[in-house]
Amino acid sequence: MSTVKLFVEGGGVSKSLRTECRAAFSSFLQKSGLSGFMPRIVASGSRNEAYSDYCTALKNGENAVLLIDSETEVIAPKDTVFVSLSAATRGTKKGSYDKGNHSFGILGIVDPNRVCSQSPWAKRFVTQLSEKMHDAKS
Repeated sequence: MSTVKLFVEGGGVSKSLRTECRAAFSSFLQKSGLSGFMPRIVASGSRNEAYSDYCTALKNGENAVLLIDSETEVIAPKDTVFVSLSAATRGTKKGSYDKGNHSFGILGIVDPNRVCSQSPWAKRFVTQLSEKMHDAKS
């Protein structure tokens, strides 16, 4: 049985934000059905750092998966999405949406089945990670 490392873009540079990132992904993946055998989640920070960490793991013969943000093929530019989220949540109890302050909390409570039913990419991620975890168990 080998360990699978999941390198994710996110978590910034602070220890507390990286801890939040790992906890949120762990919660999401457990609710996705991976609770029996979880990957080791590595919050790498930036996109380039996540890619570098992933490449290093592969060179070292480790079983690794990389998850980074989509930088293209998004219908609305990224800044527009964040401005829209901020405006839509301005009057709420928790205040305007701020990626650093809210994203991991949302990921930790969101229903993975709903996400996967609306996003073929999320479904592909969960399916492929489940298969990789099953193979690593064998």
